[in-house]
Amino acid sequence: TTVSPAYCKEIQNKEFGCGLDGFLSHYNNKLYGILNGIDIQEWNPETDEFIAPYNYKLNSITNKKTFKLKFLRESGFTNFQFPFFTMVTRLTEQKGIQLLLSIFEKLMSLPLNLYILGSGSPKFEKKLNEFTKRFPKKFKFQTGFNDQLAHKLYGAGDFFLMPSTFEPCGLGQMIAMRYGNIP
Repeated sequence: TTVSPAYCKEIQNKEFGCGLDGFLSHYNNKLYGILNGIDIQEWNPETDEFIAPYNYKLNSITNKKTFKLKFLRESGFTNFQFPFFTMVTRLTEQKGIQLLLSIFEKLMSLPLNLYILGSGSPKFEKKLNEFTKRFPKKFKFQTGFNDQLAHKLYGAGDFFLMPSTFEPCGLGQMIAMRYGNIP
């Protein structure tokens, strides 16, 4: 099984087959793509304990705005009018962090706030920590995975970054959409 019907087809090609494409193509009648999904009870802005008491519904997002403002203040951001970009990811080339880092200086010249939660390659963590020191009013980085912080980032964010080089079926954008955090 694979994480999506599309990925099931992709791995039968040389580009994504990692040397197994011929074998997988030969036995494609035994291959199945089952679309990934999220736990909609856990990832629910109406009941999420980590954003309480600012829970919100998608047709009434006043509490989302209030929670965003509170989160930005507590996190040390200084401009509350800027759109808030969030990213919860593994710091690997597959997830595209190098793409973001290649434009980071230009990104920080724009009117926005950005918070990244993730862990992975030490070289990427080091670079993100350097950027945290250079842009402390606009950028925050937390290494590791923290479930509570992840929920808060999905809940407070306006836009969710997912610059993947390839993504068989990312759960991040599914979660983000539940919270009105546009991927």
